[in-house]
Amino acid sequence: MISKTAAFWGRLFFCAALLGVASGSVRVSATHWFYGTSENCASSGNSRETRETREKRDEQCDVSTVRRSLDAQFRFVSVGNSDDIEDEIFDLVNRERRKARLPEFVLDSQLSRVARKYSRQMARGGFFGHYDRDGNSVVERVTDENIIGWRKIGENLFFCDGFDDVGGAAVKGWLRSSGHRRNMLDRVYTNTGIGVAEARGGGFYVTQVFLTP
Repeated sequence: MISKTAAFWGRLFFCAALLGVASGSVRVSATHWFYGTSENCASSGNSRETRETREKRDEQCDVSTVRRSLDAQFRFVSVGNSDDIEDEIFDLVNRERRKARLPEFVLDSQLSRVARKYSRQMARGGFFGHYDRDGNSVVERVTDENIIGWRKIGENLFFCDGFDDVGGAAVKGWLRSSGHRRNMLDRVYTNTGIGVAEARGGGFYVTQVFLTP
């Protein structure tokens, strides 16, 4: 149920984190759903997972139903150039790493290509989740780009509709979630790639990939 705050502001965003993967085993955290402004969010996430939550946590999120219900009531604003948003996210994430006295990420062009492709895939397909329609995760996506021999990999996802500062909303949302924050501030990760895509019907999809070569 959408909170009154969300109904008033007419804003929404979703986050999901794929935590560190090593030795070929994939672990995905529960998808976090936030409704409302980034300052005042009502989350359905719970540290105590029910059996139903565990069964559903890896399922894709079809954002079209939520967007249609809100589009009927509100006029959404989507602004910003994808390249600018990517640069902003990179700078903001590295700022958090500096605060934590961690080395800054190196921006990896291959990882950014992986991230952009997946953001565009989600935008075109109207889904949101770490697994695509064929069941592939970031592990398969980097392999398709001939990125092999890595030791650890992770992924943060973000979708928003109605925010005029997409990059800031993404990083702020990630910081408020333990799984996303863990990826951002993992001292083992050295490389990152960021990709942003705008859906035709509005809204931005953001993918950030983390990797230890």
